[in-house]
Amino acid sequence: MAKKSLTLRKFILRRAVQAVPLLLGVVVVNFTIIHLAPGDPITVLVGDFPAPPDLVRALRHDFGLDRSLWQQLLIYVGK
Repeated sequence: MAKKSLTLRKFILRRAVQAVPLLLGVVVVNFTIIHLAPGDPITVLVGDFPAPPDLVRALRHDFGLDRSLWQQLLIYVGK
């Protein structure tokens, strides 16, 4: 019976280790799809309101959209 328990533990550990790259791949694909979508997220957020350029710039900074794509990806993965 102890051998069966050890085998099950090894199986679960192996599956957990295999899940990490899969989860990372899904997150990267999701990030890519979001960035390939047409339009600007800040424009959608502001809507028809005639926002001053300073507000748009501040919103871009707050959401991290003024950073490089790699930095945005790292922030996305971290959250």
